[in-house]
Parts: sequence; C-alpha cells; structure tokens
Amino acid sequence: MARRWLRLCLTLAAMAMGLLLGSAVRAEEGVWIGSFNQVSLSEGTTGPRLWLDLHDRRGSTGTVHIVRPALGWSLGEHTTVWAGYAWVPTVFDEADTTHEQRIWQQAIVTGSPVEGLSLSFRPRLEERFLADEDLALRLRLFGRAGLRMGEHWGLVAWDELFVQLNEPGWTAPQGLDQNRLFVGPMLQPMQGVRVEVGYLNQWVPRPDATVFNHIGAMNLFLSF
Repeated sequence: MARRWLRLCLTLAAMAMGLLLGSAVRAEEGVWIGSFNQVSLSEGTTGPRLWLDLHDRRGSTGTVHIVRPALGWSLGEHTTVWAGYAWVPTVFDEADTTHEQRIWQQAIVTGSPVEGLSLSFRPRLEERFLADEDLALRLRLFGRAGLRMGEHWGLVAWDELFVQLNEPGWTAPQGLDQNRLFVGPMLQPMQGVRVEVGYLNQWVPRPDATVFNHIGAMNLFLSF
C-alpha cells in the first residue's frame, strides 16, 4: 500500500510539473548500480590521488555502462581537484550501440560544520564526444549532505544539476539538461567502505516531453 501511494504521489507531481512546463509527461523506471573508488598515493593530506568509478544503468530502452578513471591532487584536508576520461557505451535494446567519449575536470570541497553532518560540493565540466558529431560542453553541479545516525549508518541526500553549455545537436539543447535527486540510507561497516541505497529521481525536461525516471540506486564507495 505504501508503495502504491508513493507511486501515485510521484505521478501527480510529474503531471503538475508537466502542466507548469507546458509539455507532455512520461514516467519511467530503472535500476542504477555504481562503484566509486579512490586511492591516495601520499601519506599526508596533500598529494596525488587516483579515481575510478564504474556504472551499469538499466533503463526502459537499454543499458548505459560508464568507465571513468581520473588523476587528482589533494590540496588539503577539504579540497581535491581532478582531471579524467570517461568511456560511455549505451547498449540499446532495438538500436545500434553508441560509444560516447568524455574528458572532464572537477573539484571536490568537503566540510563538517557540526558533528555527524558531512557536506560536499562538486562542480564538474565535461567535454563530450560522439562519432561524426559536434563537441558537447556540459556543466554539472553536485551537492551532498550525509547525517550520521549511529556508529555505522546514517542518511544521505544529494542533488545534481546538469546544464548544457552549447548546442551540439545530438544531446540536450542549450540550457537546463536534467536534475537528479537521491535520498536513502548510508551503511559504513568499516573505515573506507560505504554503501548508499535509495531512491533516485531523474527529471529530464525536453521541448516535446518531460521525463521523470524513478530509479532504484545502489552505490559502493571504497577509499584507500
């Protein structure tokens, strides 16, 4: 019963947003699984870092795979900067597979204003390439809040806004691309290992339709 009420509320919210935007509304479901891995190559709070995140994202029309390595440098206890590459093959159920390539740069700033509360902010710039298509430039703004409720668990909420900076023709039009909002519990069985499982809402506004994807998401974070 609770699940039915949740789906009803999400659908009504999507319809209301669609009326405000003046476009049709579609609601779809998916499952996203990710692994985020970081390795420190120095003993102190400054120095080189390695990054690798891996993803499988199943949607209504196919599966997106992401392999995203990077090199970074820690500027201190609260700030790191990164530059990396991403290979993004999309395997469609009824169309040919596409292979997107990305170069990206980001900074991560973290803080803990009160005990038990962790905050982070991450701006990322992506240069996206697809065969025989123009370069696409996209800005991503990510903010996260984690509240520790016990020794090994807590609650997490994060939001990421995507903005398309140019008009390449093969992806979103210039302007607001999409927004992703996640809420769910956090489990940390040991130092350097964290699991987040919860609900992810992906809002994708387009001129012809507004899509609300309701996604079950699970992410594993490893830090060495």
